[in-house]
Amino acid sequence: MGMSYRTHRMSRIVPWGAALVGTLLAALILRTTGVQDALQAMTGFASRPLLGFSQSVGKQGEVFFSSRASLIRQLQVREDQLAQLSVQTARWASADAELQQALALLEYQQGAQLTSVTARVLLRDRIGQDHLLIIDRGYTDGIHVYDPVIAEHGVLIGTVQDVGATSSRVALITNADTRIGARTVGASKTSGIIEGGHGPVLALRFVPKNTPLSQSDLIVTSGIDPSMPSGLVIGLINALDEDTDGSFSTVFIEPMADLDHVSILSILTRPAL
Repeated sequence: MGMSYRTHRMSRIVPWGAALVGTLLAALILRTTGVQDALQAMTGFASRPLLGFSQSVGKQGEVFFSSRASLIRQLQVREDQLAQLSVQTARWASADAELQQALALLEYQQGAQLTSVTARVLLRDRIGQDHLLIIDRGYTDGIHVYDPVIAEHGVLIGTVQDVGATSSRVALITNADTRIGARTVGASKTSGIIEGGHGPVLALRFVPKNTPLSQSDLIVTSGIDPSMPSGLVIGLINALDEDTDGSFSTVFIEPMADLDHVSILSILTRPAL
């Protein structure tokens, strides 16, 4: 019986001992360089696809954000180019308008055989309700106070108010102190006196009630003023005042000149004595 007990006890100890020895041998094997290199190789092989995927995603992200930044820069460049083109187009349009005005003035002057000086508007000014133009011609160019100022096709826009050496100030015909003799086209005598001070329109006063006038009739200068030639275009009748008491009527005239945008004009100078 004693023998049988020892045999049973040994049969239980041997498996545990074998397991312990196996564990110690495995630990020693894992600590060897060859085994560690093999494990690292297996780990690297398993992680390589994940590393490649992450690098690919990173590169794609860099490409995406780089492309977006490039597109934004290109868009900004195109917007700047468009703005510059718009400015250049506006300059071309302004230059073309000035050229057309100058050509029309030249054509009119050649036909009318008037002595004139061409000028450019430097700036626009305003005193109260009166509008003024500063031009780049003065008495050194033969300009005098009260000289008529015309735009293209002989349209009257005002008279010279003040003269300097190289610049002058022009009062527009819509200003309150304007007084110009006027008539209808084809009439042989004065129909009335043009007055300013009525906003964008002119008043033709002291028109005899028996004068045959109608809307859209063309009104020109009569030549009664010593410094104002006859036949300069003033504007068109747009309203007749039929209720005026007495022997005279008042007619309202719409100026033909584009007073807000004229940039090239001519001053009709007096012949040298």
